[in-house]
Amino acid sequence: MAPSYYVAFLRGINVGGHRAIPMADVRKAFSSAGCLRVRTVLATGNVLFDAGSDDGLAEVLRKALLSELALDIHVTVRSVEALRQLVVADPFATVVVTAETRLYLTLLDEPPPVSPILPYSFSRCAGSIVFCRGADVCSAIQLTAQGGTPEMMTDIEALFGRGMTTRNWNTVARILKSAEA
Repeated sequence: MAPSYYVAFLRGINVGGHRAIPMADVRKAFSSAGCLRVRTVLATGNVLFDAGSDDGLAEVLRKALLSELALDIHVTVRSVEALRQLVVADPFATVVVTAETRLYLTLLDEPPPVSPILPYSFSRCAGSIVFCRGADVCSAIQLTAQGGTPEMMTDIEALFGRGMTTRNWNTVARILKSAEA
């Protein structure tokens, strides 16, 4: 089987000074797991790589990171093609974007048993889930004195659990641009 191009999203590393991990170490761990053409995008745990199949891939990578770095890091994997299709779906088409708007993609490990009725308003911040397809959830929030990204993350975890990670939509665009380079 020919290799496919994937993105691994590592949860909670190099964010706000927590769990600082050099990307060179992450690339080494992925290579030790048999991944090819391993590249990182930004320092927040976004890894592009080739692999034969995504079957069980997240767990293989989690174990490689544990072995190489002695850290148990949650890993969520998507194909580059799946991300491209999500961008084409234009999940934020209905959102009016201002300087205070933040757009996010939350990548769940698996589709939720029941998807929320959209738009699903957050209780802790000004914003909502605007798009949900399979295990991909898109949210838009407005930064206010009452709340922002941390409050959104609390609402997302309350709704879907901790088996996920979230990226700013601009980061998703940068990952795809890097994948095409």
